[in-house]
Amino acid sequence: MATDSNSFYIELPPIGEFQSLTKDTSFHDVPDDWTVIVGDIVGSTQAVADGQYKTVNMVGASCIAAAVNVYDETAIAFVFGGDGATLLIPPAAVEPVRESLKALQRRTRQSFGLELRIGAVPVADIRGHGARIRVAKLELSPGNHIALFSGGGCALADALVKAPQTSARYLVQGGEEDAEPDLSRLSCRWNKLASQRGMIGALLVQALGRSAKQRNDNFTRALDTITATLGDLNERAPANPQSLIFRWPPRGARIEALTKDGAVRLKRICGIWLESFYQWLAHTFSLTIGGYDANAYAAEVAQNTDFLRFDDMIRLVLDCSNDEIAALRQALDVLEAQSMIRYGLHTAPNALMTCLVFDITSHAHVHFIDGDEGGFTMASRELKAKLKG
Repeated sequence: MATDSNSFYIELPPIGEFQSLTKDTSFHDVPDDWTVIVGDIVGSTQAVADGQYKTVNMVGASCIAAAVNVYDETAIAFVFGGDGATLLIPPAAVEPVRESLKALQRRTRQSFGLELRIGAVPVADIRGHGARIRVAKLELSPGNHIALFSGGGCALADALVKAPQTSARYLVQGGEEDAEPDLSRLSCRWNKLASQRGMIGALLVQALGRSAKQRNDNFTRALDTITATLGDLNERAPANPQSLIFRWPPRGARIEALTKDGAVRLKRICGIWLESFYQWLAHTFSLTIGGYDANAYAAEVAQNTDFLRFDDMIRLVLDCSNDEIAALRQALDVLEAQSMIRYGLHTAPNALMTCLVFDITSHAHVHFIDGDEGGFTMASRELKAKLKG
């Protein structure tokens, strides 16, 4: 394990299977001098109701891009949440990441009229409240990882940022008025991913229980139930050779330009159109252009999506038939009736994908998946209503 705290996540041994989240040995305690960053859009449910599904996803992914573009991306652990993100950052990253996220707050307000809430909670404070924050590094493909979080610390950090009694201590606000967020390597160019089975389900599962062991047992029971109902979850990926369709001009070009510049500038939009035109040619005719191998990249995209994730909550985006969705609800209802879990599930015909491309030539890229028409935001509304009840 790392002797330098800043290298903790870099040197963390990866796991190869999402199902390993139920094994305690998969997770490692995060050093006390690290910081949890939580970001989410205030009023995201209303934004979704207004039809801003893709914008909400783009801003959520921007929280990750704004952090990894100002510090070593291999040293930062992150989970995409649909309308935001949760990140674990080392001590050396705190100042540059905070400033970058402040700039992103202004950009989000300027471009889309949305309020991006950012909080920074030291891991030491989480431990002081009696919770733990543990992380596993899930390898999607060689060199490409996403994080899994357990221990209750992420949920506590989110609560501390939102609670009126503690929010002033942890909210990140202000900053230089002329600062610009670095959102390079973030893109929004693939067409919607159409379900190949019938529906895309965005599923959230929260385990209940008085103890950490009881909650972990209930997470295990929930994951076993989902797998028993649907089979191998890797076969349910929304991104696959049939759903990955590249059209020109990309529908997400305007949102990408607004996110990166705060306005639709001619130079930016023309650059996006030109780059995406070459991509369209490559994908349409199975070409390699300037080192961009369309067939190889599409295969890598299908492998490097985060449709299975965990941050003190199971978050899945799955391609299912209508009958399978009904069977899944029925199976999860049984666990709810036994007070093991609460869940939220939203279905739509398509999935949305936002991309973070570090280096195409070295195969370094990850892709964030959510259900269309609100996905996780709408599933969260159902879940919150059940938890409140």
